[in-house]
Amino acid sequence: MPVLFEGENAKLVRDEESQIALYTIQMQNGENRFTAPMNKELHQCLDVLASDIKSQPPSSKVALILTGIGKYFSLGLDLATYYSASTPQHLFHTTYQRFLSRLLVLPMVTVAAINGHSIAGGMIAALCCDYRVMNVKRGFMAMNEIQLPSSVPTGMLVVVQHKVADPALQRDLLLLGGKHTSQQMHKAGVIDILADEDQVLSEAKQLAIKHAHSIRKMPFVGIIKKTMHREPYKHLTEPEELDHFEFAKSVNKL
Repeated sequence: MPVLFEGENAKLVRDEESQIALYTIQMQNGENRFTAPMNKELHQCLDVLASDIKSQPPSSKVALILTGIGKYFSLGLDLATYYSASTPQHLFHTTYQRFLSRLLVLPMVTVAAINGHSIAGGMIAALCCDYRVMNVKRGFMAMNEIQLPSSVPTGMLVVVQHKVADPALQRDLLLLGGKHTSQQMHKAGVIDILADEDQVLSEAKQLAIKHAHSIRKMPFVGIIKKTMHREPYKHLTEPEELDHFEFAKSVNKL
């Protein structure tokens, strides 16, 4: 299992199983919060992945898994990083939301192996994958911005609207910010497979292998995804007028 990239916050490995180039991006900075350095390394992982695929035969199948380590998949944005930045909205758009947009339309099957808590920005990253496997015994999903309190940037909000089919669950996630168990999210169709803690990654691998496409199909997968996810992709890639971080900072007097 060659390590193709490894930084302090994330690494990319390739696991060749059943003649499939199965890539895994592992977030590894503790709570796996999104910071500028974390986001930079995640982009590097995607860049290295794209480069490595060029060395694979066109008939090879490829897929990607996104996961964390420990009891956290990701607790979302490190708001202190964005509050302290001189241009927080610009930093947010050019690092975190750009990563989400790339993940959302990546021209291959993507699976989130949700090993633990998946909160706010972490939940959005999981939603930007095509499939989700989650720890059945430990881990909540939540959009807790209103608890801070803060608003939800439009790109992130539209991802929730797009990927969570139940309007009542959308409402409760965005307006109440409550925690939802993996079982609740599975019942709502957000989680595809529930697995024991030590089986989350292996179940994600099996799912990725099952649905992987050949490299020659990647251009078509990319077009289909950009059409399927037109609205969230648009809002993730276009800057918006309201700087949610500065607004929250001013209201909360931070």
